[in-house]
Amino acid sequence: MKSLKLIGIIIAVLTLIIGGFLSHKIYTIVVKKNDRHNYIYNSYPYLKLEIEKIHLEAGYIENVFGEKLNFKKKDLRKLLNYDSENYERPLGFIDFYKERLVFVSGKGEVYISTIFNKNLQDLSFSKIDTNLINNFDVNDVSTYQRNFIRDILVDKDDLYIKVLGISEDGSLYTPKIIVSKINNFEKNLIFEDFFKTDEFGDDGSTDKTHGGGRIVNYKDKYILASIPDFGYRYKEAQDKKSIFGKIIKINKETKEYEVFSMGHRNPQGLHWDSETDTILASEHGPIGGDEVNIIKKDKNYGWPIISLGEDGPGHESDDHLAYGFEEPAFYWGLKNDKQNCGPSEITKIPANFLNEKSNSYLLACLSGADPKWGLALYNFVLKNDKLNLIQKIFINDRVRDLKMFDEKILVMVLENSQSLAIIYKD
Repeated sequence: MKSLKLIGIIIAVLTLIIGGFLSHKIYTIVVKKNDRHNYIYNSYPYLKLEIEKIHLEAGYIENVFGEKLNFKKKDLRKLLNYDSENYERPLGFIDFYKERLVFVSGKGEVYISTIFNKNLQDLSFSKIDTNLINNFDVNDVSTYQRNFIRDILVDKDDLYIKVLGISEDGSLYTPKIIVSKINNFEKNLIFEDFFKTDEFGDDGSTDKTHGGGRIVNYKDKYILASIPDFGYRYKEAQDKKSIFGKIIKINKETKEYEVFSMGHRNPQGLHWDSETDTILASEHGPIGGDEVNIIKKDKNYGWPIISLGEDGPGHESDDHLAYGFEEPAFYWGLKNDKQNCGPSEITKIPANFLNEKSNSYLLACLSGADPKWGLALYNFVLKNDKLNLIQKIFINDRVRDLKMFDEKILVMVLENSQSLAIIYKD
């Protein structure tokens, strides 16, 4: 009897050991190989991501109606002379000039394409000589240290570039905008200063990963530029005399500027909708607290006093209205498991591209807190100063920049795969 009992115990132990081994094997198989974290894909959100990955690999995405749109990619590694191990952030930014794609890499190399169309693989680029000098250490281990370009804007025959400026001794950093005539790219591009300031963040404190910012046209005569707080300068976001943590309006002719809005942390996307005179801006919060805001002149958006994410220096509340600040049109918070998506550029998309609405916008996202939130596009519809989420489209890559071409093709810069990508209908 005792021997039977012992045999039963041994069988039970062996069953547990074998079961554990098999469970581990199954776990290993279903874990996503290329993610930074390990997830068990037995829940709907992660199963959905796997399905969307299969769609991407098959060359399409689906809109909210289940309609298929083409998804194509073009590798830029050979063009940029990067190998597969390169890790470059920001990889680069795009705009259009006379039906040609302008691409400026994070290191400041300028390229112009052949006539742009859906045949992405046939698209070729020419490198344009410029007087741009990368004063950063191109071999620095910090990718944000060796890549100093933050955004570009093509305005008629002018190419504006927003850069992370550096002092002569290399220890101080400041936002800066430079400009050059394009002249059909027949000659070298000679850039000169368009906007600069005497305000600097020092080398020991400036967080260059916290140094985004965009530039967009505004009502023909102006440029809107978003300026981060660089982490170190968070107090200045509430100081009207400082440009840090602000969106500023710059006159193209006089180059004079004024503070347009304040209380921003790390703005990574900016769009002016000329049809409705609506300005949208995305910005990174701390852990939780990423936001998309409708920007209005002379309004305050609360940072660092207000945050819907993790508490940080200067934080007092999560109640915007109690302090007279503007509430976000959409946010990712710590409540209800809404972690950060890592928002980047935002743009308007035409009706019937992804949905039937005319006031539809698309937000690019970087890694985010998790693939469940990041590595994606978010499609919003604007109503009553709030953005209603229509669809999240998994792209499985960090989307650094995006632009609509001819109201028909969405063009994106993807950082992990170091590629261009397009989405379009047949």
